[in-house]
Amino acid sequence: MWLCSVVAVAPMPEDSDQYYGFNQFAIQLNGFEEGMRDKLPPTDSRYRPDQRLLEEGYIEQAEQEKHRVEQIQRQARAERERLGKDWSPTFFRKEMRKGEECWVSRGNYWSHRGTGFTDLSLPTLW
Repeated sequence: MWLCSVVAVAPMPEDSDQYYGFNQFAIQLNGFEEGMRDKLPPTDSRYRPDQRLLEEGYIEQAEQEKHRVEQIQRQARAERERLGKDWSPTFFRKEMRKGEECWVSRGNYWSHRGTGFTDLSLPTLW
């Protein structure tokens, strides 16, 4: 005897063709939930201005903004290299686990969130 589980699939939104055929969950993935903006670090990718413009359908402006953001990041990298500074993520570190390289939490996110991330010296990303 075979047992199968049945998964109900929600209907696609009427305008899903304008959102690359994404379902409602995927469309809302980069959105801000009520009251979340003040709880996220300024480096959260949902704040990327080029991404916001793209999601709002402003393709040409998004392209220009992406170029601007990438230029800022290239300049920051060049400055770090000039100063001989290494970059390391604030909330994660690389570790070898079972012979594989993995990203592991530093365990500091929630304490920094409690201060509104004001205790961090975060890079300008955009």
